[in-house]
Amino acid sequence: LALREAFKRARLDDRCGHQAFVASALLHLLAEGDKGRKVCTNVFELGMKKKFAAEPGYLMAYLDFLASACDVNNIRALYNTVTTADKTTPLWARQIGFESLYGDLTTVARVEGDRRECQAEFRERPAAVQLVDRYAFMGLLPGRPEELVALGYKSAEPLPESAGPVAPPVARPERAFPVPDVSQMVE
Repeated sequence: LALREAFKRARLDDRCGHQAFVASALLHLLAEGDKGRKVCTNVFELGMKKKFAAEPGYLMAYLDFLASACDVNNIRALYNTVTTADKTTPLWARQIGFESLYGDLTTVARVEGDRRECQAEFRERPAAVQLVDRYAFMGLLPGRPEELVALGYKSAEPLPESAGPVAPPVARPERAFPVPDVSQMVE
């Protein structure tokens, strides 16, 4: 009850940003478990109706919630409700990553075409680089570094975000194969 009252007061304050809606939704989910999932969805929907439909941070938080619920249909519906002019580069990358994981090639190509129409910097990238970005996953690239450089891929270019944050690169040992620790062996 106190949570709802605090959210009501924050919602009525003009200085309230999208963070209050996200915090309230997620607190309901944490406090009430499965019963809170419906309230959480309602709070996110209220924020979409009120004023945060074009706010990238709000959309990312809503997408994270839907992804945690494995709600593929509503994720796709949310992407479709956001106008192409309101989509930012991270949101486009996330949608392409989502469709690469859960959609088919036709859908991925359609989303990439929509992005090319809206973003000049994406339009100017070579097709081979766009293919590398399409099949990259959590920092893993589809090819050896020499091949990627030959295609014109630069490591400084952003990778598409999949369903979550990109994992940092892992330091690899010099050896090609693992070697057992012989000091631990019984003679």
